[in-house]
Order: sequence, then structure tokens, then C-alpha cells
Amino acid sequence: MPADRPIIHGNPDGAMPRHILKRFSFDERKLGNVEEIPMYWQQRKGLNLPHFNKGTFDPAVGHDAPPSFRLNSITESVAFTYHRSDIPVEPGCRYLISSWIRTENLRKSRAYISVAYLARDLKVIEQTEINSPVVGGAEQNGQWCQVELPTLEAPRAARFLQISVWLAQPELHPERAADGPRPILTQDTNGVAWFDDLEVTHLLPVASIRTLNDTPVFAANQPAQILGPQVNPAHFGLACRISITDDDGKVYYTAASDPHDLGQTPPGLIRLDDLPCGLYTAKLTVLSQSRQIAQQEVRFAKLPDLPPTASSPIGICLDESSLRAVQATMAGLHGIQAGCVKIPIWSSSTTGSQISGGQGACEELLKRVLADGLEPIGVFAAPPADLATNALPSQRTLVDFFAADRQIWQPCMALSLTHYADVVRLWQIGQDGQTDLALDGRYPAAADLVAQQIITLIDGAQVALAWPAMMAYPAALKNVKRQSISLPSAIRPEQIREYIKEHSRDGKPLWATVWPLDDNHYAAPVRRTDLAKRIVFALAARA
Repeated sequence: MPADRPIIHGNPDGAMPRHILKRFSFDERKLGNVEEIPMYWQQRKGLNLPHFNKGTFDPAVGHDAPPSFRLNSITESVAFTYHRSDIPVEPGCRYLISSWIRTENLRKSRAYISVAYLARDLKVIEQTEINSPVVGGAEQNGQWCQVELPTLEAPRAARFLQISVWLAQPELHPERAADGPRPILTQDTNGVAWFDDLEVTHLLPVASIRTLNDTPVFAANQPAQILGPQVNPAHFGLACRISITDDDGKVYYTAASDPHDLGQTPPGLIRLDDLPCGLYTAKLTVLSQSRQIAQQEVRFAKLPDLPPTASSPIGICLDESSLRAVQATMAGLHGIQAGCVKIPIWSSSTTGSQISGGQGACEELLKRVLADGLEPIGVFAAPPADLATNALPSQRTLVDFFAADRQIWQPCMALSLTHYADVVRLWQIGQDGQTDLALDGRYPAAADLVAQQIITLIDGAQVALAWPAMMAYPAALKNVKRQSISLPSAIRPEQIREYIKEHSRDGKPLWATVWPLDDNHYAAPVRRTDLAKRIVFALAARA
């Protein structure tokens, strides 16, 4: 037997892979344990944990097979803790504790497991004890339920794991609601919980999958390249599978590794030269003895061979995450040959220091956008969080912010405009798709006031108001010279022309933001076809 694969207590028939640190099947009679409780488990003492509640082996009940560890609660609660320092941990690592739990007669009380880190002196490290989801109630009565509890990252002082099993009345179980004054808590009597097949797994970062340079778009003349696991999971007793499929489920690549064949390593680089145009998902699955313990996916696109265009009427609305991935964002913009891009200058996470000192990520993206000849559109999507909180503690929407005293927002507005005055000519007040803003009667007047500030400080600037297409556009906005209407998926493609026509009557240049169908309710081919129709109808209506 290899020294790095020890026999696990409760599993005398063989060794476990190294990543499984401990397994409790509670089948200990064959090991010579004639006591009533499993070896090294001790009953916890304290408030609401009376001595008369017991734990014992149950030779007739088990998850895969008897026995199991049974806790009985006459009244109050009962808990047992594993008191042996043979589950070592490494600082900085995380662990997964899983267990099967069965309950009976639990109406108010619940069963669960908890875990904490122990220091070298075997004392619990403060603020490291956490609890699993609870089991109990009429709907789970008599059923085996699996709970999983991922630990916090092990602190520097951690040396061992401590595991406890609980059958807790309402005053102790972790999902109890906050008490009111002098609460009356009812208790169960004669509640029972069984615990079986409890495992402690070392969650090692042994596998990951990503696109080359983390770029999710590959050009027509560029091979799609996917980076596989940098560490072979087989060295940890794990198997892995890699697959690459398109949005219709067609498989273009598969590979697998076997923990019994260390020479069979997963590919470090997957190169697909002849991949057709389309959307793809590369999936990595990590398995332990045929049980999936981890999965990671990365999505990417292979572009068609399109002739370059001088200027495109299609643009992209970026979110905050786009600013943190400049290279990937630019690859996407190149892929659709975008002519313009909406960039959130203000968002709910923008800070006052970023406004005064400049937003590095936003400025880097702007440089790339301008260098590629795209038209940037600066968007005031939300009030900066700290400014809104300090100035308006109970009112934090964009309308609240701009409808307040001008002295609150004008200085930070002037600072932002100063940073981008030379490079951003087009601006937008409000985020596309926010219907609640349009329902606020103060919105048009507040936006017009902000637009006045923008055109005063930036020569030649033009400002748009974000507005739902399904609502009548406000009239008589002196300083708002453009429109940005949102076309939600509830509007059918063939209706788009009429909505754009209705909003174009005043002659203002119009941006139409098209929203795709919900991916939770429609298959990928349906979404693709519908989105293509929406774009064609919007372009045909001269948006």
C-alpha cells in the first residue's frame, strides 16, 4: 500500500485517493469498537445541550448500508464532535465536508454539520466555525439528504479540522430567524437524526480551463486555442474530462485523463484550426471515483470572415466588468465590427476618488477605442455610491441625485467632464433598460439640467436621454438633442419599425438598444434567429 494513500478510519477494505482526507462510514464493529458511539466522537456540553440526549450506532439504518450515527433528542439539543487530530489542513487551502442526513419527527428542530479550524494547541480558532445547510421538516421526513459544506480559507494558524454533527432545537439551529422581544420558542420531542458517509475532501486548485490570453473571440483566420489544466489531476487521484461543444450541443473535441495512468496527461493546449463560425463552450469536469466534484466552463466565439466596413451603425453597451477586461472587450468589439461603444463613466461602484483622480480602467479602454476609430459614448448610469450615500442617505437613484441641490452633484460632474472633454463628444443620462427611471416624473427635467451642464463645459457635445420605447418620449427638452430608446424582448421584431418611427417624429438622432430573448426560456437557435431579426428591423428603420 503506498504511504501517501492511508487507510481511512471506517473504510478498512482499501485506501482512498489523497484528496479525500477522511471518510466516516461508521462501520466500526469490524474494527473492534464495541462502544455505543463511534471512536473519538465526544458529546458536546453547554447551554441547551443536556446530558440525557444520546448518540449511538444504529445497526439497522444507513445510507448505502447500515450502520449510521444516530442522534436522539428527547428535548433540547444534542451534538457530537470528532476529537482526534488526524484531519490536517494547510494554511491557504479550502476543504469540502459532505454528509448524508436523515431525519424523523423534526418539525421545529433541524439537523446539520459544522466545521471549525483548530490551532496547534487544538483550540478552536475564533470566527472559523461555520454550519452546513439544515435538514428537517415534513417534506424531508424519512429521506436521506446530502449536505455539502465548503470551508473558509484556512488561516495561517490552522493545523487541523474539527467536525461536529448537530440535532438542534430552534434556539440553536443556524437558520433561525431573528428573535423579537421575549420570543416563545416551541421545541420538538423525540426527534431523531441519522448521519452517514461523512467525507472530508481537500479542494485543491488542480485544474482550470481558459482561452489563450483570456480572449473570448477568435478571428476567422485565427485558430481557436484553449489552455487545459496546468496540473495533472491524476496526481491527486482525480479524473478529468474536457469537451468543446457549440451552442447546439454538437461536440467538436473531447479528451479525458485516468488517475490510474499517470502518463496520460490532459492537454496543456488545445488548438482547433478548422472550427466553424459560432459560439462555443469549453467544459472541464473533475471527478472523484465517478462522482463530479468540480466543473468549469469558458465560452468563446469563432468569427465569420466578414469584409471590413468603413463605419458600422452597430454598437455595444458595456458594463462595469468590461472595463476590467480591456483586451477581451476590444476583441469582442472587433468581432462585430462595432462603430460605437457606450462606456459607463459613472456606475454604482464609482468612488469619489476615481472621479477626482481619473478611472484607470476606463481611460485605458477609451485609448484603445479611439485608436481603433470607434465613437465612445459616455454614460452616467448611476450615482457614485459614496457620494450618493453621504449626500442623500435615503435617496440614492440617479434621479434623486440630479434632482437634489445642484451643489451636491455639480462639482463631481465637472471633474468627470474635465477628464473626458477632449475625447468624448456624445453622452447619455441614465442606463438603457431602466424603466423605473422613466416612471419618475422628475427624470426628464433632471436630465435636461445635467445636459445643460455637459454642453456648457464641452464644445459640440450632444446628450441623449435613456428611455423605454414602450413609453411616450417627453417633449420640450431643450438641452437633450439625441434619444436612446430601449427595445425589450417583449416587443416583437416586426413591431420595432413602428416604435422607432414613433420616437423619431421630432427629428432627433436616435439610438435603439435591442435586448435579446431570455436565455432561461429559449433555446440558443431561437435566440440567435430572433436577435438577428431585431437588428435587421432596427437598421431598416434607420436607427
